[in-house]
Amino acid sequence: MPDFVAPVGGSYLYHDPYEPPLNRILGLHGAFIVDPALGTTVAGSATPFSRAMHTPQIAAVFDAFGRHPRFPGERWKAGDPARDKLWLFSQTDSAINARVAAGYRISGQALIDAFLPDYFHINGLSGFDTAVHDTTASVDRAAAQAIEPVGKQGQPTLLRVMNAGLCTHSAHIHGNHLFECTEADASGVPYCETNVYERDVWVMRPMDRKDMILPFERPPDVPVWPPREEPFPLKYVMHCHTEMSQTAGGGNYPQGLVTHWTMTSPIYAF
Repeated sequence: MPDFVAPVGGSYLYHDPYEPPLNRILGLHGAFIVDPALGTTVAGSATPFSRAMHTPQIAAVFDAFGRHPRFPGERWKAGDPARDKLWLFSQTDSAINARVAAGYRISGQALIDAFLPDYFHINGLSGFDTAVHDTTASVDRAAAQAIEPVGKQGQPTLLRVMNAGLCTHSAHIHGNHLFECTEADASGVPYCETNVYERDVWVMRPMDRKDMILPFERPPDVPVWPPREEPFPLKYVMHCHTEMSQTAGGGNYPQGLVTHWTMTSPIYAF
């Protein structure tokens, strides 16, 4: 098999370029993750990015975890699947899929002109199936666990968010703000931010890739900590503010592009 030199550490999206974007929208896409050969900051904190990419602002974020009073607990842990999640967004137009399944040829431009998605996915799943519930079947549990961030207060988790579809998503998360760490330039090469914004809503345009950190910090709107009236685990939703992405084939809200994240206990449980 041919060899190639891996690019800098980060999150990449591969797809079939035939009749663009036809095959990509039909499902021929996926994530390609590169672990950095040297990803630690100068202070020794693990990151998912090659040190050559680091900006002072990104290094400061990862150095703060487990050290700064705002972020007691642990540093981010490289190689721990519980601390590293993929959210790969995609959409399906069931009418176009039915035509392709029946043997009709559709050009990429014809798909763009006609595209009206009615199903919206994270890692190929929608709605209820994107998170673990008491009634989740064991056969479906692993796929849901791969999406849903779960941890204690002070266990920061990386979200590798990608959009392989044609719909622009406006992802919105409750309970914490995320730190937006990377984007990709016009040629697809990821770069670290020089101004790390806290986001509770972030835009995901077609083919966008953004690495976000969910800090698992004390939710800022909880007046007493640990909370006295609401028992752990605390569950907070992530859903899309692009309205059609919540209806999934005409269903009632919330369906489609939605999941949640779970804080299992406060910091004293370490």
